[in-house]
Amino acid sequence: MISITLTLDDNEYKALTYDIVDVQEWVENALHNKARQVIDRLVAEHTSYNPAKIKYEDKLKLVATLKLKTAKKRQEELEQMG
Repeated sequence: MISITLTLDDNEYKALTYDIVDVQEWVENALHNKARQVIDRLVAEHTSYNPAKIKYEDKLKLVATLKLKTAKKRQEELEQMG
């Protein structure tokens, strides 16, 4: 499992707590939702399955089998071409 650390200064955190009840929970939810969206996109683009019709656990198994380049690697390749 991956752990991600984020650093905010005191004023950034103060501003966020004006709008968000639990900043940690909000960040975790945002990342989980983004991951869910990308997983659905990967299943749709790289398999013959409809992501709306399969269980999340099965989507994770499908993604685990995919050979994918990171966004950073794809960007580096584009920059080398251009």
